[in-house]
Amino acid sequence: MIASGTRVSTSQHELQLLAGMTVALEAMLDGIRSARRRVWIETYIFRDDLLGRRLVDVLTPLLAAGVDVRLLYDDLGSKNTPPAYLDAVRARGICARPYRQRRPIPAAIFPRNHARIVLVDDVAFTGGSAWGNEWLPVEEGGEGWFDVCLGVRGPAVEGFARIFEGHWEERDVDTPPSAATSRFDHPELSLVSDLAGGWASVLDEHCARIRAARRCVWIHNAYYFPPVELRAVVADAARRGVDVKVVVPDQTDLPAVHWAARGEYRAWLESDVEVYEYQRTVTHAKYALVDDDWCSVGSFNMNPTSIACANELNVFVRDPDFVARVAAQFARDLDGSRRITADIARSWPVTSRFGYRVSARVLRMIEVLLARRWPHLLWADPAPRPATVDR
Repeated sequence: MIASGTRVSTSQHELQLLAGMTVALEAMLDGIRSARRRVWIETYIFRDDLLGRRLVDVLTPLLAAGVDVRLLYDDLGSKNTPPAYLDAVRARGICARPYRQRRPIPAAIFPRNHARIVLVDDVAFTGGSAWGNEWLPVEEGGEGWFDVCLGVRGPAVEGFARIFEGHWEERDVDTPPSAATSRFDHPELSLVSDLAGGWASVLDEHCARIRAARRCVWIHNAYYFPPVELRAVVADAARRGVDVKVVVPDQTDLPAVHWAARGEYRAWLESDVEVYEYQRTVTHAKYALVDDDWCSVGSFNMNPTSIACANELNVFVRDPDFVARVAAQFARDLDGSRRITADIARSWPVTSRFGYRVSARVLRMIEVLLARRWPHLLWADPAPRPATVDR
């Protein structure tokens, strides 16, 4: 059962916003301990550390009870996890498998699987978190990163299961990637998973909703350096009077993206976008809301390289009660952030500002190169969309 507190019941689903890793880990690990039928975990990162080992210790007793336990990790995201440890995990009886195991040829590296799923019987969880000490609270020996996850009970859970099964079968680079887009629509929410290099359906959904915004567009994204299309629709919304606020990190594990974002702050501010840097800890959150009837929670990194090179999975919720919970969380995140003004940006050392601009130009050049193969990165609707597949 999804815990109470931040739970919202809709016509078909129970939804819970899990903001902060203390509450998110409690919900996921407690759910796993009580599993009776299946625990399927899909993650970009799985480490041999405190949190990774805690997960394995929770999974192991389920095997004797006949629970179907599977762990799908990305071979690139988990590249620092020792093979001997992965062998030890499998020796316990856990069915652990890499997504599209790499080979020493560049063309075989991508796509990577950036989606997150924790499927426990009839409940599914998704969001930005993974299984490494970065997401373990400081008081428990971890790094205390902030993240936002979502718990779901209802018909959409089988959509999670079908997405997992599709990725599960892509065991090596010789396996053709599954359909470009898997979409499962319900009255109050949609579950969308897209394929790196295919049509960017998660990006497309965000852009379409922001174009229709009337009151507010609030984005909290750990790696925000929007591709040209998203940058344009966000700026257009701000110019027409929509309240546009973007929360990005102050501390980050990917300085290149952070520096590039700072290199474009001036342009964002000139288009009336409000920019905030999160101060409390490293933020890894990836959520957004538009007006009072749409929000997005998932794994989506809002930058061109992530869109071109990695699968993503997001839930788009249209229930006003749940969107209100997300809006309240965004307000709390703003309280823990510093607003960046033009004066603050000008106060940074000249050498830093030069480095930020160089980083921004380099990432924009990479975007142009990527767009030769995937033109939707630069603008919407360059060609008909591929058919959506409900696996």
